[in-house]
Amino acid sequence: MAALRRLGRAWTAVADELLAEEGATLAQYAVLTALSQDTPLSGAELARRCGVTAATMSALLANLDNRGLLARAKDPSGGRAVLTRLTPAGTALLERCDPHIDAIERQFLAEVSESELRGVEDVLLRWARRFEELQQPARLSDTIARTPRGTSGHSTSLSGPAGPRRGALSRPPGTGPDGHPSARLPPG
Repeated sequence: MAALRRLGRAWTAVADELLAEEGATLAQYAVLTALSQDTPLSGAELARRCGVTAATMSALLANLDNRGLLARAKDPSGGRAVLTRLTPAGTALLERCDPHIDAIERQFLAEVSESELRGVEDVLLRWARRFEELQQPARLSDTIARTPRGTSGHSTSLSGPAGPRRGALSRPPGTGPDGHPSARLPPG
């Protein structure tokens, strides 16, 4: 699991560094991407889709709104929800950011074969489905209570016998996301 955390930090650091050229962060890019489907979304739905807290999403939306990248309006169906959509400026920023993310993905995928990628995708999708099933609070609590501490059900650890590796890839995504070095990647 330490490897996944390391990957996440490295991915974020590299993405944040490259997206900074466009005046964006990976978190902001995630919001813009979620809104690119032409369906206005509430802050709560955006927080779920982007995997952040409501407070974090509120701050992200305020920043993007202040820059004229979003349009926000009360939900016409009533209630307290405020729906958010991209403005043309938001769409333009997303289009300028896409090549940077594409470049990172190309670098990432260059390190693995097609068959390795299929295997990794299979495992990640199974984990995602499992954790999506556990999103019911009672179910999660029951499952955790039944899982013995200190065991994963496997005889080997993903982080190796001596624990997680510590090394050059220690900064958060954006400045070397997921531990990636801060070397610049070409956008194309």
